[in-house]
Amino acid sequence: MAIKLFHAADLHLSRSERDYSLTVLEELVYHCRRLGADAWLLCGDVFDTHADLMALADDFRAHLRELGEVPVLMIPGNHELSGGKSLADLGPLAVDEPGSSLRLLVEAPYTLHLPRGLDVEVLAVPFRRGYGDYPDWALPPRERRWRVGMLHGVVNGMSYTGESAESEHAVIDPDLFTRLGLHYAALGHIHVRGEARFGECLAHYPGSARVWRRGETGPRRASLVVLDDDGVRVEAVDIAAAGTYRALTVPLDEQGAPLAHDNAKALLQALGEQQGPQDWIRLELGGFVEARTAVDSLRRSLERRGSRMFRRFEVADDEVVEAERLRGHPLVRSFYAGWRRRHAEALAAGDEAEVALLERVRRLSLEQIHQRLAEQ
Repeated sequence: MAIKLFHAADLHLSRSERDYSLTVLEELVYHCRRLGADAWLLCGDVFDTHADLMALADDFRAHLRELGEVPVLMIPGNHELSGGKSLADLGPLAVDEPGSSLRLLVEAPYTLHLPRGLDVEVLAVPFRRGYGDYPDWALPPRERRWRVGMLHGVVNGMSYTGESAESEHAVIDPDLFTRLGLHYAALGHIHVRGEARFGECLAHYPGSARVWRRGETGPRRASLVVLDDDGVRVEAVDIAAAGTYRALTVPLDEQGAPLAHDNAKALLQALGEQQGPQDWIRLELGGFVEARTAVDSLRRSLERRGSRMFRRFEVADDEVVEAERLRGHPLVRSFYAGWRRRHAEALAAGDEAEVALLERVRRLSLEQIHQRLAEQ
């Protein structure tokens, strides 16, 4: 008979984004029930900080009650232990309440948990700042068909893409999976989805369950793990409430207006038709403009309107260059001398096509000159 395990990590429940992060938790609970999972594995960094854990523990438990008797197994990650906290400081989550399906597994170096009625045993390893002593761990023989591990850290030998803002890493030697006799290693800590096979063990990161930091592009996901006669397989579960992260380049004309839109309102209207209110949007303005004041006005208008449309909204203008600042350079002065003459002739002749072409030449030439100067 197949065993279904729901695997999620790195939810980062926080007081600063309480409604958003709890909405993501609510959807995770929904998927766990919808998929008929036999157990839910939460592999660390469920809370953003230890203080968030203390403040949101009751909300967390309240959502889990929707699962009834489905066991929820959780290990702490480095964020639950932030501020120098230890496994003994996990407070309300460490208490096994009557009728609660939540089990916080914190015994060092591991907890061997045997879920009732399932032919699987879970070997849960709470976050530690070093796993190098694993050859000395005393391991019991396997009693059930499947052995699943829960760990939080960076697996040596697996490749990752995307930036990492984590200040604390713990490296896991994949030989640990072999010594533990694992068929599946449920991992947390890396916010990018990925997996690798080490011998008989499939090691898998579901990725972060919500958009926690800048640069986390693509859908946020959890995983459904199926153990059956065919082995171990993993299915992605998209989390719609998590939203997405998108960084968009917005080129500006010489007057500091968006090239593809009439104004800030039109730009945001088009963006709102493509993106949702839970998304994190970053607009990166760029181009050569006559005056910086127009860009400042555009940025303020975008920030005022966009902050009401999206969960997070940022506007960067580091790539905007004020043309006036380049004109003192000899190369730019030489270019402008010839360009102004031809531009004036085209205007006098009423040649609109030539005027438009010269405007484009001006823009591209300034971009090339600016790039050449930056490389010097």
